[in-house]
Amino acid sequence: MGASPQGPAGSQPGAARAVGTNSPPAPAKRLMKTFKTYFLVMLFLFCGCDSSPSPLAQDRIETRAAGKDGWLQGSTHKQIDTIARHLRGNDLAMWEVGYRYGELFWSGSAGNWALAAYQIKKIRLTMELAIQRRPARAPSYANFFEDGLTELNTAIHAKDLDAFDRSFRQLTSACNACHAAEKLEFFRVQKPTSRSAPLGPR
Repeated sequence: MGASPQGPAGSQPGAARAVGTNSPPAPAKRLMKTFKTYFLVMLFLFCGCDSSPSPLAQDRIETRAAGKDGWLQGSTHKQIDTIARHLRGNDLAMWEVGYRYGELFWSGSAGNWALAAYQIKKIRLTMELAIQRRPARAPSYANFFEDGLTELNTAIHAKDLDAFDRSFRQLTSACNACHAAEKLEFFRVQKPTSRSAPLGPR
């Protein structure tokens, strides 16, 4: 009588509560579980964020044919490569420049300054686009722009026929210098002797 009641196997009261006192409390467990879930989600996003196919896989992606009668076949990349081959390098650009060179001469010589200004603008644009396809030729083209087009453009805006004649000869020399710099000196440009386009003075 008077002795303290004992639990099973003679344990003291409260001994059962002492078991596992080193384990984290319930709120801490929930926090750790949340952190683990967050870590796994971030790891998944980090490893799987770039789901785009590899270049080889992209080439295997079937796309519908494009162009009239479906002449552009293959993946989008292959279709773009085909278009680039059709644009070629600078040979088609030079064909256009050659045509506009002649029209520039005839329009300026006839005093059609608006048409001459238009042609010189298109010559510059055509060659700037050609540089994008053949960037290694940029230095030669830069010299052409400076030596061939600058004074000619000034003469056109001044509507000065004598200055136009002098600067057009300089343009011709700049054309041949550019060809020589690119080891294409067999393209010898000279002053036009006949007009290909049926255009008049005004």
